[in-house]
Amino acid sequence: MALKTVSVPKYRHHKGTAQAFVQVSGRRYYLGKWNSPRSKERYAAFVAQLAVSPASAPSLPLTTPAQLTIVELAAAYLDFADGYYRKDGQLTRSIEVARVAIRILNKLFGQVPAADFGPL
Repeated sequence: MALKTVSVPKYRHHKGTAQAFVQVSGRRYYLGKWNSPRSKERYAAFVAQLAVSPASAPSLPLTTPAQLTIVELAAAYLDFADGYYRKDGQLTRSIEVARVAIRILNKLFGQVPAADFGPL
């Protein structure tokens, strides 16, 4: 019986938003502010969960809804949009418009908790 080995994803820095993240199967999981104790704790929890159950990694809830930041919410939306904005298997122009808008949103409000974000 052969044992499966699971590679440990790297703790990475997203310089544009100053966020830490890991990437598994092409999907990014944002962990919080780069090099913060909280992001390192979330990284350790992510790696531990991945070691126990590699198949469950894509559905790991790394934050509660109250802790979710704008950058994390935007990343989840872009994952959704990459599948939704397609016609005949090709990405539509709508996804590029969304990416530009989200880039600006992340730059201005990336660290704001999503629960606190809304109209003034």
